[in-house]
Amino acid sequence: MVQHLATPDMIIYLNHSNFNYDNFPEYKYDKNTGLFTQSKLPYFPYYTYDKNELLDSTFYTHKPSTSITMNDLITKYGGGGIVVSLAECISRYPILVKLLEDININIPKDIRKIREWSLVMAYTGVLNAIDRGLIPYGKNLIIHASGFYTDENIQYLSNHNLISIQKDNAIDKIEHEIYKFI
Repeated sequence: MVQHLATPDMIIYLNHSNFNYDNFPEYKYDKNTGLFTQSKLPYFPYYTYDKNELLDSTFYTHKPSTSITMNDLITKYGGGGIVVSLAECISRYPILVKLLEDININIPKDIRKIREWSLVMAYTGVLNAIDRGLIPYGKNLIIHASGFYTDENIQYLSNHNLISIQKDNAIDKIEHEIYKFI
């Protein structure tokens, strides 16, 4: 399970059985690198640009009700969780491009093209977890690889699919457009 710093609730719950943000690590600003750093909790980023960073807007839930179920599944079947930062994803990105290319998943060489970060977060989290001894090296892992897209993967609506609504004809216009699509 991988999360980011804006909503690390499931990782806090996994490790402490509560959502108490007192279990969030204390980051110190390193004026030499411009990064915030910590080294006490291996399941949190060791470095980040922002202690409250929102890396991907699809990871947004605070105190998710699924935490208990996830903990039960992890206890029963194994696994764990880690929080990653944008800085960690960027530092791992060149190797991720190669690792994914080797299994026929092509991501752009230019990280700025990414619009959904789940895949990059997952692989960064796994590599960090291996480096930090949270996952034994050589362990078989399953990484869900569906969470990734760029502008090239998105089909935008054309202007003829857009509905213009004015105050005086809003209801008539909406009803007309609904029936047009049915």
